[in-house]
Amino acid sequence: MLLELEEIGSENSGEMAEIFLSCLKIQYVGILPADVIDGFTLEKSSNLWLRSTTNFAPHKFIGALLDHRLVGFGKYGPSAEDPSIGFLSSLYVSPSQARQGIGRKLLEAIISELHGFSRIQLWVFAQNEAAISLYASFGFHPTGVTRVEEEWKAEQIQLERKNI
Repeated sequence: MLLELEEIGSENSGEMAEIFLSCLKIQYVGILPADVIDGFTLEKSSNLWLRSTTNFAPHKFIGALLDHRLVGFGKYGPSAEDPSIGFLSSLYVSPSQARQGIGRKLLEAIISELHGFSRIQLWVFAQNEAAISLYASFGFHPTGVTRVEEEWKAEQIQLERKNI
């Protein structure tokens, strides 16, 4: 099986919605409240990713394609708060392809793409131990800043790494 990484966009929003929804329904149980997970439908997920991919400049999307089928994706670009900081806003891998190194390959590519920034930041749910472990293996560490967004109703922690 051949894994390829390439820039993706709105033409992939349906596949992105399916991956995102399957992550919520399978991998986020115990991380997000049940009412948040149950409230997400394919239609809501599709609308989210269609909006995100059609109005995303200056951010970019990278997709992981396994035998020409999207199995993971990431969204990255400058931070909205400080454009001198790189920001990883999304990284999702289909649960059927989890633990096969796809998230690691996506993250490597995104870090490489953000080479011009002195730092890279991201938000991750505090209970998402698998994601936190992946990010830590790339030098990300907690900044001490946390938040709870109304939509997700779960604590998120900010992680950061110096971009060497």
